[in-house]
Amino acid sequence: LPSSEFYNGGSADVYGLEMSSEWRVKCCWKIRAWYTYLKIKSKYDDSAYQVPEKDEFGTPVNQAMLMSSWNVGRRVECDLIARYVDAVRFAGIPSYISADVRLAWRPTELLEFTVVGQNLFDPSHREYVPNPFTNEIGTEVPRGVYGMATLRY
Repeated sequence: LPSSEFYNGGSADVYGLEMSSEWRVKCCWKIRAWYTYLKIKSKYDDSAYQVPEKDEFGTPVNQAMLMSSWNVGRRVECDLIARYVDAVRFAGIPSYISADVRLAWRPTELLEFTVVGQNLFDPSHREYVPNPFTNEIGTEVPRGVYGMATLRY
């Protein structure tokens, strides 16, 4: 029987920062923002299958989000969300900005109807590439609109 042995053979230093803030502009309107920074420095010996560049350039270094939420009426809510995601250079994925919108109507305390629009700036954007060695599946996120009904009990 054929067999394989995997050996890590490496070490990494990971540095990061995450900041978030919320500003209540009015009682019915708030703005939220967050930012993350991630830096990876790794080393592998000659027996490892991994390369340091995959660690360093295989995740977005910078990510940011800005969200505006307000109660439009007594039972209507609207959220606008913009996100920035840095390039994943090892995989050849460019940076992108994505925008989503959510509109919700709550006719009663138990029932909510929601319409969401996602990825409104582009027809699609790539978030992950396939890797046949590890069976990882590539991800292409399309523009989309969907509705939802929620019943709380």
